[in-house]
Amino acid sequence: RFVAAFAAAELGVASAVAVASSLVLQKISKTCMSLTAAQLRDPAGIVPWIASLLNILSPKGPAEATTPGFVYGIVISLFILFNCFAIVQFKQYKAQGKWANYVYGERRYIILSLVAKTILAWQVFSGSLAS
Repeated sequence: RFVAAFAAAELGVASAVAVASSLVLQKISKTCMSLTAAQLRDPAGIVPWIASLLNILSPKGPAEATTPGFVYGIVISLFILFNCFAIVQFKQYKAQGKWANYVYGERRYIILSLVAKTILAWQVFSGSLAS
């Protein structure tokens, strides 16, 4: 159970690193006119996911140590939901139709954030109670 909680926390740290590196790379991309922000951001965003997947698929420790099944569900759902944030951001930047209203886009961020955190909490809660 500790391993599962640690894996979920590690994924949260990896996501924070991805966001921070994305912000740094956006500033760098303004100075490097030959590279677009997406060319710098996308590889930086996928690296923490790859590192987390490698740790989950092949955990270090005793030979009998395995990753609980619910952790795989957490990783998959977080990946899907985090990519939904990118879709909302894309639609908000396009600003067409309902998305032209800034408040509409922000409400979608709030709803998506609530849904993602609720799903994560239930997955961790139910997974840690499973015997």
